[in-house]
Amino acid sequence: MATDQSPEDNLATTGPSWLAGLVIGIMMLMLAALSVSVWYFMRRGEQQQGRREVDVEAAPGPNRVNHLDAVAASQPFKKLRAEMPEDGGCSKGTTCAICIELVEDREMVRRLGCGHVFHSSCIMRWFLKQHDICPLCKACFMVKSESSSTERQ
Repeated sequence: MATDQSPEDNLATTGPSWLAGLVIGIMMLMLAALSVSVWYFMRRGEQQQGRREVDVEAAPGPNRVNHLDAVAASQPFKKLRAEMPEDGGCSKGTTCAICIELVEDREMVRRLGCGHVFHSSCIMRWFLKQHDICPLCKACFMVKSESSSTERQ
């Protein structure tokens, strides 16, 4: 059986499908390259942020840290819970309002004068950024003479 189609007609019917396949293939390659690029830069940003974070308890600036230690000493949460009555706002379900994580018995915490409890490292980071008020109730936890002398140093 002979077909009545010429070679040009045959090329016209297969040409557009071949071109569509090529375009779709190129778009898929571009999408894959974009995905890999986004993944790479997000991962790189996480690694750089990890290098920038330092242990604030070991950070320089002992005078400022000493002032915070005098006002709100760091202690294990289990010890603080044992010293306080159950209705004193220090129960097993206590959450650090800075990092929004549950406070575990083995973790170090600081209790401010207003009674709010935070992870020691969280409130230290807060304090070292020149905040001398409670993140929850905005009560000043540093005596004015202490906070003004630490800002000058």
